[in-house]
Amino acid sequence: MGYRWEERTIKRYKSIILTTYYAVAAVMAVMVLLNVFWSDQATGDFGLGSYRKVDGDWLDGEGNPMDFKKIDDYAVDGAEDIRVFYPVPGDMHGTQGLVFRTKNVYVQAYVGDRMVYGTDIAEAPFDMNSPGTKWNVLRIDEEYAGEQVELRIVQAYQDGRSKVDHFYLGDWAAVLLFVIESKGFGLLISILILVVGFFLMVADILLNAKRKERDKSLFYLGLFAVLAAGWCLIETNVFQLFVRDIRPLQLVDNILLAMGVLPLYFYMEETYHVFGNKAIRILCGLDTVFLVGITFLHMTGHSDFHQTQAGTVLNYGLVSLLLGGYIIRDIACRRKEKSGRFYLRMQTIGIICLCVGIFVDFLRYVLTDVLDRALTIRVGLLLFILSFGSGNLYRLYELIKQGYQAEFISHLAYVDGLTEVGNRTAYIEKKEELLAMENREGLAVAMFDVNNLKKVNDTMGHGAGDELIKESARIIRRSFGSLGTVYRIGGDEFVVLFQSEHPESSYAKAKKLFEEELARCNEKGGHPFVVSIAHGYAYCGKTRQEDIEGLEKQADQRMYQNKREMKLAYAQ
Repeated sequence: MGYRWEERTIKRYKSIILTTYYAVAAVMAVMVLLNVFWSDQATGDFGLGSYRKVDGDWLDGEGNPMDFKKIDDYAVDGAEDIRVFYPVPGDMHGTQGLVFRTKNVYVQAYVGDRMVYGTDIAEAPFDMNSPGTKWNVLRIDEEYAGEQVELRIVQAYQDGRSKVDHFYLGDWAAVLLFVIESKGFGLLISILILVVGFFLMVADILLNAKRKERDKSLFYLGLFAVLAAGWCLIETNVFQLFVRDIRPLQLVDNILLAMGVLPLYFYMEETYHVFGNKAIRILCGLDTVFLVGITFLHMTGHSDFHQTQAGTVLNYGLVSLLLGGYIIRDIACRRKEKSGRFYLRMQTIGIICLCVGIFVDFLRYVLTDVLDRALTIRVGLLLFILSFGSGNLYRLYELIKQGYQAEFISHLAYVDGLTEVGNRTAYIEKKEELLAMENREGLAVAMFDVNNLKKVNDTMGHGAGDELIKESARIIRRSFGSLGTVYRIGGDEFVVLFQSEHPESSYAKAKKLFEEELARCNEKGGHPFVVSIAHGYAYCGKTRQEDIEGLEKQADQRMYQNKREMKLAYAQ
């Protein structure tokens, strides 16, 4: 009983977690739609030309070279903004401009007392506090040549997450095209992850369509891949080039990141049945509470998703350690087994690829200054999804194959080979199941005996006798099969077990259909014998506890009474 209780508890627990997850996802979707509806999403036009990098040409308020890597050091207590300056060259002309990248800051640009650029903001419900990562385009007219551009920087968060970098001077359209080209590989990898994720989800639906106990590991892995792909696509910062207010994208970016942890827990449950471990259930429950909590904090304006991102990253680290631990445990347990090696090998490759991708990008982040700092993470993630997906596809294929084999063996064990109805073994097991029932009211037994089988065997051969048995089984199944299961319990004997609120009327309707089928079969002909089947039945009344064997005897007596009546009628 303890095991059954545990299984029910886990099933209820999974249902609560998934319901909460989907409810939060629905709330987040509404937030995104409202945010997008209120935001200004206008785009710009493009041209072509030359440009050059001018990161080192900026000056701070004291006229010293500006170090944007230490921008937080320039924030003076009480000051609303950080001010930096750039002397515009005297040879500016045409479509040239100043292009630079910012993260978690709002900027305004002034030439003299005139503001010539500002971060576009459209007030919308459930906004992020930060515009995220944005490419800014400050068009510099010829009249600004020789002037000084003042950049006023306001940090969205006072915790060291602000960045202003990658300054280019020249044809602004050419700079943006360069940025897009530099992100091309990252875009391709992200799109591949998205395609693989959708493929895994569709494969799960198709492969599990006819299975009673679904293995949803592919679905949850695919869901994680789709969420991760969406996050990767936005993190390329290419889409930000085509909108003015990018906070809706920033909102989606953070939501996709936060939503990706729980599918990994459910993937582990489908693959390793981790919810049998109380500690894992607690961790998954805490992550669900965390998801609800950060959504509430964002909606009420206490802190946005970006400010709680550290908790999300911690959750990813924890679930990655758990996943790696279960893979190592599986390898240790199955190292001497031949089966399942491909599955384990692919999972090992996948987790290694992801870890290597994260490590390499961490080194690139520390040692170099590159536009795409998540490049190898995307590659590692793609290899992770492909490896785990192929391993789980193989595993699901093996489960389906085993299921068909078990079904075939069950078919051989419980189905009569000649007539394709239940055999005596199946009938005995069904009786034992019924004997365990406390209430047997309305339980009925219908007995059938095929007449003249020995005569047909002796005069026409056993082939004709087999055909008589098969034809009789077809008639019984067509008429009584809708009431219950038909069993062949002897050479020429059949029985049907069924339970009904009104067994007498149910039997009468089936008997009428039985007689019609019998008459139709003999009128049609096509065989050298006449099909004749004696029948009788008995059922439990108000006693509710009547012995099934007693019902069999009553039905058997009535069947033989019917057999005698049929012989007398034939003799006359």
